[in-house]
Amino acid sequence: MLQLLHRRAGLKMLVLLAPLPVVAGFLALKVHRPETYLRLVQEGELVENLQFAAYVATSLMALYAGLSAWRDRARVGRALVVWSALLAFVAMEEISWGQRLLHLNAPIWFARHNAQSEVSIHNLY
Repeated sequence: MLQLLHRRAGLKMLVLLAPLPVVAGFLALKVHRPETYLRLVQEGELVENLQFAAYVATSLMALYAGLSAWRDRARVGRALVVWSALLAFVAMEEISWGQRLLHLNAPIWFARHNAQSEVSIHNLY
C-alpha cells in the first residue's frame, strides 16, 4: 500500500513539474531564436494546434471520468461533465470554431467586432 502511495505522489509531482521544461524551452527559444518562436506561436501553427489537442484530450478525460462518477451516483460526476463541456468550448475557441480549417469567412458582425476577424468570443473588442 505504501508503495502505491509513493507511486501516486511521484505521478502527481511529474504532472505538476512536466510543464516547466516546456516553458523553459520556449523562453530559451524566444531569447535565442525569436523568429522561430514567433513563427511557432502564430495563429494556426504548432503551438495553437497543440493547445487545441490538449484541450480536446482533457475534455474527453473529464467526460469519461464524469460519466463514470455519475453512473456511480457521485456528485462530482455532473461537475466533471460540465467541466468537459467547458473544455470543449475552449478547444473550439482556440481554433476559431474551425473557421481557418474549413476556409470560411467570418460573419460581418465578427469581422467588425473581433480583433482577428475570426469567429471567437475571446478576441471580441
